[in-house]
Amino acid sequence: MGKPARLECRVASVGSSNQITWDRAGVELDDQALQKRVVYNETEAEQMSSLLIEEVSEEDFGTYGCKASNEVGVTYVSIALEQKG
Repeated sequence: MGKPARLECRVASVGSSNQITWDRAGVELDDQALQKRVVYNETEAEQMSSLLIEEVSEEDFGTYGCKASNEVGVTYVSIALEQKG
């Protein structure tokens, strides 16, 4: 609570038009989301997207989704942000 959190999604793909998106409860998130930023990094081997939450509050806990897509297909993974202690 009150500290930053980073959720990471890494994608290794042979596709050429890779796209990574985040959602929460089916609603797509972007860098306009309140107190959340989406950062993208790319190397020759992979793409990485980080969802940054500046100060975690009670309402931030829950399940987030990361979807990676390109001309070959789509894959989706759920990531849970849980309070410890």
